Amino acid sequence: MSFSGVISRLRIDTEPPDSRSFIVSGGVLTLLLFVLSPVLTTAFRTFLPPLPEKEYVAIAICGLVYGGYILYSEDLLAGFVASLLILITVRIAIPAGPSRDIIAGIGPQIWIFYAPLACIVLYYFSRGTVPTVSLAHYLFAGFVGWSLLAAVVGNGPRPDMAYYFTLYVFQIGLIFLISTWLVADGIVELRHATLLIVVAVLAHSIVGLLQFVNGGPLGFPHHGEAARTASEYLTLGPLGSFPIGPHINGFAFGGPIAVLITLAVPVGVAYAFREQGKKRLLWTLAVLMMVFVQRTTAWDAGRGGIVVALVCFAALGLWTFRKEIRNPFSNSSGNLLVTLLGGVLAIVFLLLPGTSSGTAALPNLSERGETGSTETPSPSTPSTDVSPEGTRLAETPSDVGTQPTGTQTTATPSSTEAQPVESGGNPSPTGSFDIPFFDTSNLGIRLQMYVESLGLTVEHPVFGIGGANFPSAAVQTSLDRSYWLHNMFLQVLVGTGIPGFLLYCASLGLSIFSGLRVLVLSRSDTLVVIGVLSGLVGAIAQLNLNPLFNKPTAILPFWALCGMLVGEHYRLTH
Repeated sequence: MSFSGVISRLRIDTEPPDSRSFIVSGGVLTLLLFVLSPVLTTAFRTFLPPLPEKEYVAIAICGLVYGGYILYSEDLLAGFVASLLILITVRIAIPAGPSRDIIAGIGPQIWIFYAPLACIVLYYFSRGTVPTVSLAHYLFAGFVGWSLLAAVVGNGPRPDMAYYFTLYVFQIGLIFLISTWLVADGIVELRHATLLIVVAVLAHSIVGLLQFVNGGPLGFPHHGEAARTASEYLTLGPLGSFPIGPHINGFAFGGPIAVLITLAVPVGVAYAFREQGKKRLLWTLAVLMMVFVQRTTAWDAGRGGIVVALVCFAALGLWTFRKEIRNPFSNSSGNLLVTLLGGVLAIVFLLLPGTSSGTAALPNLSERGETGSTETPSPSTPSTDVSPEGTRLAETPSDVGTQPTGTQTTATPSSTEAQPVESGGNPSPTGSFDIPFFDTSNLGIRLQMYVESLGLTVEHPVFGIGGANFPSAAVQTSLDRSYWLHNMFLQVLVGTGIPGFLLYCASLGLSIFSGLRVLVLSRSDTLVVIGVLSGLVGAIAQLNLNPLFNKPTAILPFWALCGMLVGEHYRLTH
């Protein structure tokens, strides 16, 4: 195969890759990244102890192997697309600036998904034409532009972070646009694109199971594993009690695994619904595994997100197939009963009680927020967790996560500024209310954050205080310390003002509306669309109770799925 032959695979007259190429390429990359790379890292640590940055060396080797594979297969475009959709779920990044400028996923970092993203962008530049740019994209572009204007005009304490936030949302918008083009162009079908993301989430979940069995991290921080500690115990009857918490995070670096699972579970249910025999059983087991891993992460917002997603799936499914299920003895009714049985088992997994389940609290906004954990260092004393490779760059160094209790203990030792706490504890409640099987002890500090963010918005309604500035501004409010704001929409509102908020919400709303319009089209892959829509709704509910808007491994797959819905609507109507 000549070099010109390789380049010809990206020319405008190249036919879309075969669907099998995407699945095989995605499977190869998943095995390399989640299996071979950790094995190589372990071997290097055992037999080549002087070798520096062993994890990065192992990742680079696997990258070269994957590059060789897609060159050999001659399906470069399929390889780039598959790797993009998988790598946006993995937290592999190299710092490109001082640690004080990197907060969560925002700041100067070189992410591994940049490589396939650049190749796909070059592909479209070489074509000279693009399939569509919809109103949703123009609105998101307006949001990016307004974020930049807010960084220039805004009155926040960290203008530099506002500029980094603009770069961050630009990347989100680019993923949104590219995923739309890939589906609208027929390069990858919606069901195959979503399947690749679900496969990646399944790989994260398997790693999560290993972390659950291990009772702690596996020791691969540069692969995206967060070195966090258990926050509570889960009782599994005669099997005993097991430590659970944010140490179960796959390679998504903390809380994003909970969002990924919420996005993937309803799509997995859709595949279980449409398959028969052994394939249905395998998909059902895969869904139950993801749900169980979600429970072991101890993120109550994640569990609630799956409940919302499953309810949405049932509602959309019953409405869409209302004619087919009128006959109680029809085949579709049997499918519905099987799915409902799987849903019941999933909810049982979700509601397995932990040691913090049922903890009650009543918010008292007159009290200042506390972290509720003796393990959490003060804002001026970030903690560090040292891996076998050295100190891992943390996304949120002295935080306690959004899970009910527990702490995260990763940080950068060179940080010269207090890093934001992700979650607060119970701010001295004066009363109580209870949600069975859920820990409500952190609702008080969340409501206090919401009140303070709305107060800042009233003071700066047009341009906000600048993106990613709330953690720095929080110390000047009744919170009295640095917190990430636990609500996606309020983060956008306080950071970019009312115009930025409206642009962001309008883009998101149009994307979901595109998915609803697809449901009425006869040629649509209805079950998969229902699964994607349900996952997005569940994730929105979840993102309104946690700070994961700032984590690329949570928000990039979210907007990629939004883009796929827009692209599917365009493909079916043009």
